[in-house]
Amino acid sequence: MKKPHYGWLICLGCTLLLFTTMGLIANVFSVYRPYIIAQLGFSNTQCAMITTIRCMFSLISMCFIRSFYQKFNIRFGTGIAILISVLSFILFGLSKSIVGFYTAAAFAGIGYGLGTMFPISLIIDRWFARKKALALSICSIGSGIASIIFPSIITSIIENNSMQAAFFLQAGCMLALGVLIFFLLRNDPAQMQLAPYGLEQQEEEAKVLRPSSPPLSRKNWVLLGVFVILFNAVASSGDSNITLLFTTEGYSPMTVAFALSLFGLLLSVGKFLYGCITDRLGTYRSNYLFGISIILGQILCCFAFTQSTSVLFISMVLRGLGLPLSTVGFSMWALDFSDSRSYGVVLQRIQLFSRIGSLLFESFPGILADITGSYIPSYLCYAVFSVVSILGVQGIYLSRRKQATESLV
Repeated sequence: MKKPHYGWLICLGCTLLLFTTMGLIANVFSVYRPYIIAQLGFSNTQCAMITTIRCMFSLISMCFIRSFYQKFNIRFGTGIAILISVLSFILFGLSKSIVGFYTAAAFAGIGYGLGTMFPISLIIDRWFARKKALALSICSIGSGIASIIFPSIITSIIENNSMQAAFFLQAGCMLALGVLIFFLLRNDPAQMQLAPYGLEQQEEEAKVLRPSSPPLSRKNWVLLGVFVILFNAVASSGDSNITLLFTTEGYSPMTVAFALSLFGLLLSVGKFLYGCITDRLGTYRSNYLFGISIILGQILCCFAFTQSTSVLFISMVLRGLGLPLSTVGFSMWALDFSDSRSYGVVLQRIQLFSRIGSLLFESFPGILADITGSYIPSYLCYAVFSVVSILGVQGIYLSRRKQATESLV
């Protein structure tokens, strides 16, 4: 029996990495927000600022992430990111004041910024010559798995013990996972005398290069930046405020926690489907399929006032299936808009735009809720954002296709 390629163990390590740095830091944190407001007396705006500060420091970390990984390499760099993330949740557990939560959020932002899709995309590009979308999708499932497992656990611990105990439990889990991740990851297949997965035996000594791709024009870069910012506002701020949206409309915390677990399950399924479909149909077509799902999910969120459990669960299903565009999708856009030499630069810019979107809009729902008394207006805006961003990115694909056709004439 042929031994599986070590690249798939790299996928496992990256899956656990995203479970830790994205799932436990960003996706699961929304469970805490109603309890932070209720137990500590913070306003909606103050609570929203916790996530905004996390996004701000994540954005700052993205500005130097390429030089960071050039200095420390991916294996050690991700280890540092996890240690910073562990420290952040220890600080959350120790904090009683808003200043303490803001300090913890700053460390969480650094760990999140340094430890998510950028290093994962780079290492998968090194380890896989084929099935890159599938490999990236498998890696990104980690954040969804965290959303399946932890919301109900955290809610139960807070209800039966304390919020501090839940924070410390997360810190301990992150540290244990960090040790396992460090032992699984390898920076490059050459370190193990291997070729990238999918590279034919006679090509083992050859360097894998994608065909030369014309760089994006300045106009397209500006447009792409706007569309990525808007779409990540939908993905990031929409996720971190989803618990507050439904609990403030009268849904019970345990029902919402169960729905979040379903969301995490469907997010994982959606990521796997995204990889399979994109490898077969291409990124352009998959953008439409998954974009429609997220658009419909955002529209349903606007009907939270009905207090219908069907609205809650169907919106979670649609959002879970569509949101792979905000993780794997960004990495695939970078692949399509670059060649091997420029991939790191293009990926960094797209990730930077995504962090800007998180930073600009994380406080938006809380501020609007303080003004209007509801989170629904924010999700109405996000429904519009999702339509504009999906159609806009597709327009860039069409313009580049036209440019490529004209160059052949």
